[in-house]
Amino acid sequence: MADNTLPAQLAEIAKQRNLGPFRSGVRSNPMPVITIFVVSLAGVAICFFGGSFQMQAPGEPWYNLIGLWAVALLAAATAIWLWRKAKARRAEYFGLFQHGVAHINNAGEPSAYRWEEIRSTTQMGVMAYVDSKAHQYDLVIDPAEGPGFTVDSTFAGIAHLQSDTVAAYTRARLPAMEALLMAGEELPPWTFGPLVMTSQGLTYEERSLPWPQVGPMRVDKGKVHLRPTGVDGDWAVLNAPTFPNLALFRELFSIMRRANS
Repeated sequence: MADNTLPAQLAEIAKQRNLGPFRSGVRSNPMPVITIFVVSLAGVAICFFGGSFQMQAPGEPWYNLIGLWAVALLAAATAIWLWRKAKARRAEYFGLFQHGVAHINNAGEPSAYRWEEIRSTTQMGVMAYVDSKAHQYDLVIDPAEGPGFTVDSTFAGIAHLQSDTVAAYTRARLPAMEALLMAGEELPPWTFGPLVMTSQGLTYEERSLPWPQVGPMRVDKGKVHLRPTGVDGDWAVLNAPTFPNLALFRELFSIMRRANS
């Protein structure tokens, strides 16, 4: 679930960068509680099995149980090691604000970027379907300058905040592009991974497709399909989970197709 209590360090850097009002945030859970529980349970089960076996067969030489006790001790030692390692790790924080995002990594180092400073936001995993369901949610923030970061599935509530972040980024960047088009100016080349969009059309792997020849776009089972008008077959197929700024691309794609239809 989302965490609406911000660490002072995150709130401070957001204030310094003038990110505006706080919208929502998430905190990572770096402690592998389930793993520790399973390993500990396995150790207890092995000890119980070994003890029961010894009681039912009192004449059995003790050294026949060395393997069982060794595995039990190994499980206990592994559980203790995992617990100590988990406690040593620090939680990460991610905050969504009106004018950008802020992040604190597990080393306690903060970073913050306004929307115009971010080159791309990628929803990795949202469209990586297995049995028609997305099983992992990763939000990748790639700034034009400075270190980027990934908010992954260890952050409770990231599935919802991920969509909110991408939507906020798209809303912030789209008006400037629309204003250029309405003023009759050229759209600067915008790179979406291996795909480049300009006022003239799309370019992919040194192949160009002018806007009057661009057909509809389809996103299906983790793939982005681009097809020319009046032609059977795809002109380009791209991987949706690694497609940067996919939401922004879809908006601009619709605008450019309407303008050139």
